[in-house]
Amino acid sequence: MNGVVSNLIRVAMLEDDGSYIDTLRLVIETDPHLLFVAGFRDPIRFLGALEDLEIDVLLLDVNLPKMKGMECIEEFKTMMPNARVIMLTVEGSRETVLNAFTQGADGYLLKDSSPDQVSAAIQEVVKDGAPMSPSIARLVVGILKTTDSREDVMAPSDLVVLLSQREREVLEHLAEGYRYAEIADRLSVATTTIKTHVKSIYRKLEVRNSAEAIKRLNNRP
Repeated sequence: MNGVVSNLIRVAMLEDDGSYIDTLRLVIETDPHLLFVAGFRDPIRFLGALEDLEIDVLLLDVNLPKMKGMECIEEFKTMMPNARVIMLTVEGSRETVLNAFTQGADGYLLKDSSPDQVSAAIQEVVKDGAPMSPSIARLVVGILKTTDSREDVMAPSDLVVLLSQREREVLEHLAEGYRYAEIADRLSVATTTIKTHVKSIYRKLEVRNSAEAIKRLNNRP
């Protein structure tokens, strides 16, 4: 990480809705573990201001003026490679979620997440977790089921998003809304083990070394 000043996690937002920035700023400022450092509506201005900012976690929307949120991830992480990015958006389509993973997002929340869920996700991501909304977990489960049933379309060597049985169990619990500690208790393992499984799920969904595989996955009915 870039280092957390006084044990506070420094959070920035890139979001085109000013009222939503104000709402989340209040949430962050009332959390004793978090520090709100900046809120931007314009991605060009945000990227230009990075040299003067220290950020641990960026909350990033998908739909932005002048530049899509996905395009910002690579540039942001080039300048701040140790920072984390959590997508915070209304966009929850299969293509958008998979594109976020491939670009390097560390978490994915929908805007219907509660303030407590957003705060918890920020704290989880800096501990090497990979938070996602239950509906996003359900989407990933659906993608995997589709993949399994269409091996005639994608060769087994292309099934880079195929998860282990335990990873599937973790994902299904996430889809039901359970938190890491609750999943660990239900599966009788350590919370750190759950984090490892979720990071593995993200890594497999990134499919960085198989552009054709993700292209074919996105185009499937």
